Amino acid sequence: MDITRTSTVEDDSRLGPEGGETLTADFNQPLYNAEYRLRPPLALYNVSIGGIASAFNDVLDSLDGVTSQRLFTDSNNIGNDKLLLEPQERLLYRLMEHWDDCTNVLQCFHKERVKGTQAYKRFNKANSVYRDHIGRVVNSLKHSQGRLRLMVAYNEIIYVPGYFVEGIDEKGVLGPHLNIHDDGTTGFSFARDLRYHFCNLYFLSKILSDIVIDLTGNSRTPRVVGSTNEKWYRLAERIADLPSVFYRDERKKPVPWVEVHQESDIQSVRVSYPGPVLPVWYGPKKGKILVVFRGDGESRTFRFPY
Repeated sequence: MDITRTSTVEDDSRLGPEGGETLTADFNQPLYNAEYRLRPPLALYNVSIGGIASAFNDVLDSLDGVTSQRLFTDSNNIGNDKLLLEPQERLLYRLMEHWDDCTNVLQCFHKERVKGTQAYKRFNKANSVYRDHIGRVVNSLKHSQGRLRLMVAYNEIIYVPGYFVEGIDEKGVLGPHLNIHDDGTTGFSFARDLRYHFCNLYFLSKILSDIVIDLTGNSRTPRVVGSTNEKWYRLAERIADLPSVFYRDERKKPVPWVEVHQESDIQSVRVSYPGPVLPVWYGPKKGKILVVFRGDGESRTFRFPY
């Protein structure tokens, strides 16, 4: 999917995911949010998307500080791994909640329970691969004592922080979760992972928008509402500026891509997946990988990524 959002510098909110713009309309038909004790559709969406924008910025703030200092090249600093992992975990939870929030938006347009409706089936089918991915990650954290663990690949030129979801295999070995990471031996670089989540946020919103438009047809009339405080151009710019240096297995996967453009007072945000092919890496082939495990008082065997 390839989406471009365009607006003037003064109206940054229109550069965000499309669902918010669609939901600003007056719907001249019954809404059922009150019956299900839900906020109105736009309010529900704004609360959800605003939390995600804030969570992205928190991760990026931490990532900027860690990267500028090449913090974890000194093993004495590994106790600071929470600087990155805690905001990343909050982001993952927000993204999973957003899927449920979008389902609740659809509920607002249905008197009957939305699950089982064609709208619900269409919504879940359209981006099921991402739903399965984020679901496995968050469910592991919530229900199986999964933990985010820090890893950093680096040499004299590159510095690539990332993480993996720790799980336990049938032999009692702790390492990258077998149901999340390929062969239980890989991780997620922040450079790819943040792009991947950001692209899917826009794709999910596009699907929601299309379904709402189909449900409401000509009953929608535009209205002016107060803008939210998210600065989507700046957020997209920060993600676009992340280095395009991924972990070796990630370089073989489709590339999630984010780019921004400004000409005069017109700005645009483009997200695409798959995006352009990554350039061939001509830098040093050798480097080091730092991996952080935390003891649990009992486990003694560990499987390391890469």
